[in-house]
This record gives sequence, C-alpha cells and structure tokens, in this order.
Amino acid sequence: MAKRLSELYAIGTEVELRLPDAGWSAGRVVAHDFPGIWVATGEGRRWFVTNHRRIRSVRHAGTAGGPSQAGGSGPSAGGANE
Repeated sequence: MAKRLSELYAIGTEVELRLPDAGWSAGRVVAHDFPGIWVATGEGRRWFVTNHRRIRSVRHAGTAGGPSQAGGSGPSAGGANE
C-alpha cells in the first residue's frame, strides 16, 4: 500500500506541485488534513493535494514522477475554492 502524503511530506517540506496550465510550481507543505496535505505556493495560493502524481519533493525535481508513482484517489490538485 502506498504511503499517505502526510507520511511522505512533513510540514515545512519544500515541494513542487503540478498545477493546471502552469507546469511544476514551487511550494511548501503548510498542513496535514486527511486525506491529503495543504501546500502554499510562492504566489500565496493554497492547494489541497491528494494525488501522489501531482506533488514531488524538491530533491526529486529532476525525475518525472517524484517520490512515488503510486496514484491516489480524489482530485489531483485543486484550489481551496474548487
């Protein structure tokens, strides 16, 4: 079974998110909230992420799939207002 995002990314971890129409964008994990995590981008937006394919740690930024290729369920990465 794949690890939960909250097990992979501690609060404060620098990550990159794959955003709609924007590619990969830098961010930082700001909270854990089952079933996913909240990430704040440099532009000040917060995204609730539940899908392993839409997030990667900065140290894995050179790989296509990030830390895990395992998929999750639910929306991939959505804004707080979606």
